[in-house]
Amino acid sequence: MNSCKTTTTKQVLISKNIYEEMKEKISSEHFTFGLQFAQESITESIYKEDLRILQEEFTLPMKRNVLGLLTIPVYVNHVLCHFILDTGAQISGIRTKYANKIGIHRVDGKLGIGSVGGSENVMPGCIAEQLQIGGLEYHQKPMILLNDDTMSLRLGTIDLLPFDGIIGWDILSTIDFEMDDIAKEFKVLKNRFQFPCQNIIPGSFPTFLCTDENNCLCIFGFDSGSKVSWLSEDYIEEKKLNVVYEGHAAGFGVHGIEKLPIKIVDKVILNLDRAKIVLKDTMSGRCNLFDGFQYDGIFGNQIFKGRRIRIVNSRNVVLLV
Repeated sequence: MNSCKTTTTKQVLISKNIYEEMKEKISSEHFTFGLQFAQESITESIYKEDLRILQEEFTLPMKRNVLGLLTIPVYVNHVLCHFILDTGAQISGIRTKYANKIGIHRVDGKLGIGSVGGSENVMPGCIAEQLQIGGLEYHQKPMILLNDDTMSLRLGTIDLLPFDGIIGWDILSTIDFEMDDIAKEFKVLKNRFQFPCQNIIPGSFPTFLCTDENNCLCIFGFDSGSKVSWLSEDYIEEKKLNVVYEGHAAGFGVHGIEKLPIKIVDKVILNLDRAKIVLKDTMSGRCNLFDGFQYDGIFGNQIFKGRRIRIVNSRNVVLLV
């Protein structure tokens, strides 16, 4: 059974030269401008976000659902909803039944969304007149419409995933925030600190620089919309990791449940900021999210269970202690 243990260790310092080298290595048009392209695909025009900052700092209650995903209260068109915090989603979305209930304006624009298995489905777009997350209020916010059938996980008549939508990287990449799994709080914070190094590559997917147990540099994405982490097959082969199982597993994403071919690695050790992350029985999965490069792996939100993670986008820094 997959498990993750995170402990505090010596800080991993990434030199400026290595950081700039990695930044140049993975930069591509889609990686750099993918969020903008996604929004413009929905609006079918050049998009400029209308954001009104009511509070620079605020705290919201955060809960884990039955699948270990993190939800916060959000107001859409002044109606209270509960959205999953999903750094792995390129753009925010709302379930169709809630969009119809609240009166969300549909548009003709569409967006191709990749699945956990690598297939791509075209999803319809919509415009939320008002979307409020604590002290942040967005107007005319482009979103995707999530299919109610594929986004449901039912036990009889009970929906085990009672959420209304997702807050994606299109929003989360623009703020400094902390997910506190101790106090069960989501916090938007104004950064007041300088840091000795950078370890986030800015782009269309949260990208962390970390090291393995041999102090070799690794590039990992971060998907808070997944509980578990996974590794690329190339990374497994390159590092000669011990594969204890090959077969298939069920994966759940925005397109519903898919059957996926997987390998399972018995153990991998990684260091991120001041955290030592030990992943056991970790599966392989899709890591080629952008043309020209692929991640060594993707961290799920298990890496900060019972801890705190702070993403300081204004300084390109992730803190995990």
